[in-house]
Amino acid sequence: MEVYKFGGASLRNADAVRAMCDIVRTVPHAHRLVIVVSAMGKMTNALERALDAALHAPEQLQEAVEQIATFHRSMVEQMSADGQGDYSAALQQLADLEILLSHLPNPGFDQVYDLVVPYGELISSLIVAAYLKEQLSVPVQWVDIRTVFRSNSVYRAATVNTAISEPLARQAFSSERPCIFVTQGFIAQGPEGTTTTLGREGSDYSAALLGAFLQAKAVTIWKDVPGFLTADPALFPNASLLPELDYREAIEMANSGAKIVHPKALKPLQNACIPLYVRPFNQPNEQGSAICNLALHDGNPLTQIAIREGQVLLSLSPTDLSFALQDTLAEAFGILQTHQLRTNLIQASAISLSLSLDNDSTRLPPALSALQQLFHVAYNEGLRLITIRHYTPALRAALASIPGFLIRQETRTTLQYLVREQDWAEGYYPTLLEAI
Repeated sequence: MEVYKFGGASLRNADAVRAMCDIVRTVPHAHRLVIVVSAMGKMTNALERALDAALHAPEQLQEAVEQIATFHRSMVEQMSADGQGDYSAALQQLADLEILLSHLPNPGFDQVYDLVVPYGELISSLIVAAYLKEQLSVPVQWVDIRTVFRSNSVYRAATVNTAISEPLARQAFSSERPCIFVTQGFIAQGPEGTTTTLGREGSDYSAALLGAFLQAKAVTIWKDVPGFLTADPALFPNASLLPELDYREAIEMANSGAKIVHPKALKPLQNACIPLYVRPFNQPNEQGSAICNLALHDGNPLTQIAIREGQVLLSLSPTDLSFALQDTLAEAFGILQTHQLRTNLIQASAISLSLSLDNDSTRLPPALSALQQLFHVAYNEGLRLITIRHYTPALRAALASIPGFLIRQETRTTLQYLVREQDWAEGYYPTLLEAI
């Protein structure tokens, strides 16, 4: 058994779906395969815009819905030109989505988000399954992952219950003969039968969980980049390929903002000792990168850079300075946990706490209100968090000469800077661009 995950960029148009089919065709028929797909192209963004229109700007809803419908119907039309595939289930999901957006309940934003946005994965997987059934000689079976992944009821950030989900996965993806399974990433089923999502870009995590549950030989994520690189090639064109790296190194970079793999995807595979391959969709014969258990060695590892945009800096201090801040740290982090806000950088003293967070427009405001009941809160936004792993002395010296950072932290292997956009553009980015 192997698990392949294809993201939105790998399914962005009809030609991309045909290329995905060609990749799947190379898998030996005696070998079982599970395919996990994301929503096609930028459809998650389109669904979020449609949801926003339904909630706040109903006059814009029709245009938003038409964009979604036109895209998927065009995909079905182009896929149908290659054969006689049955796309009725995908078109029915699209019709259901249009009705839902026109008669949207409002149980709370997070829950209604999880009602609407999963349609991207459901429609995508049904189109892909119908096309593969028509094109391949090996049997193809569509699986609704909500019958497998059972989660808690934390909408937009659900946690999969592995004890319940693992036996369900082995049952759903069991086959005595060669078979290709097609299913969805990103979604699960909550305890009341409602759909939940696992967080933005959660399809990597879905594929990793299935790999671990099914004791797969490997999990492969097909991307529009050569593999795991030392930096984002959109920012750093000279970034180098890392042919292999240890799980721990990949986890460090993913948590720091490297977008190549979802941070939560790595731990289940590390625990199960299953390698994760990141391979280029446009060059499927290339090997890409392998993430696995490697013996750590001193050596001279390549410098790696991760950038986290859209950061907010919260600076908290107690309203009563007669006691140390650590007395109320648990309350501060409890509030952040309640609102599903993750800290990306922490700096503390006896009477102050500074936190770098993603600027989540729906979760941050209520969290700020709660924090302001306990602390004096200062607030800065429009920031970037820069993480440099395995920095050289020359790079460290060059960065030290740039003024304007809000927070700087250094360990033996890692440098981190929280900086304003202007300082990023005028100082840090040119310096890093030259170094990489």
